[in-house]
Amino acid sequence: ITWKIFSSNGHVCRPKGRIIENYFNAIELNSHIKSIVRPKLTVRPLSPHHFLYKNGYYCVNEDYIPIKNFSSYPLSEKICINHYYYKSQQDFEEKINRGRATQAKTNVNINMDMFYRHLSRECTEDKTIFKFLKILNTYEKYPIDILHNIVKGDIMHDINIGIEKIIAECKSDNIIAAKKLYSRLSRYSDAFELHIIGIKLALLARDKEKALKLLQKEMSRHDIGCEELEFCYKELSRYYTLKKKNMISEAILKMID
Repeated sequence: ITWKIFSSNGHVCRPKGRIIENYFNAIELNSHIKSIVRPKLTVRPLSPHHFLYKNGYYCVNEDYIPIKNFSSYPLSEKICINHYYYKSQQDFEEKINRGRATQAKTNVNINMDMFYRHLSRECTEDKTIFKFLKILNTYEKYPIDILHNIVKGDIMHDINIGIEKIIAECKSDNIIAAKKLYSRLSRYSDAFELHIIGIKLALLARDKEKALKLLQKEMSRHDIGCEELEFCYKELSRYYTLKKKNMISEAILKMID
């Protein structure tokens, strides 16, 4: 994702209020990037910007052009990161004194001349992010426990609702949609019941290897009980030989009921 650099908007001292409201003059799209990754496909971070990926995987920009390091040609037709690099003069001075997170000593790569030079650069007003102010104003009034529940709902954290949706898709023979729902919900939940459904969906797709891996994961859990372990063996034995999609769909429904 490309950085969009914002100016100081002429502020000498740090103004009150939100950063996104105080700084809305964009200077440029910068070649630096930030990465959104699937952690399981990465080996390790190489910097705060880019990663080393497992064999066969790599990073791309919006044009799906591979990126090998922490920079790319600027592009933000779909998404960008607002980077408030300068903010006020007061903030920039503090940035210099604070130093970079990746360096132990005071940052010698930036100085106040950089701040003064940016004041003469051409800017373009960009208030795209302002469309989120209404929801931000609403949410910040809520207590933290209510916000927590809102976030959980947004990521489909309710196991029962998620399972019901998966079952509904199976009942409609929409297995692809059911697998997508399972994949999403399993990122936020480690519930035993959910992963049993994952095993059945893998069998339904004739992916016995994945089913075995999921079963192995469930059986190796430190908190699994004897009844759950026995259930794993019985379910695998019973459904491993099923051949027809409707039989497995009905079996899933029966198991949840």
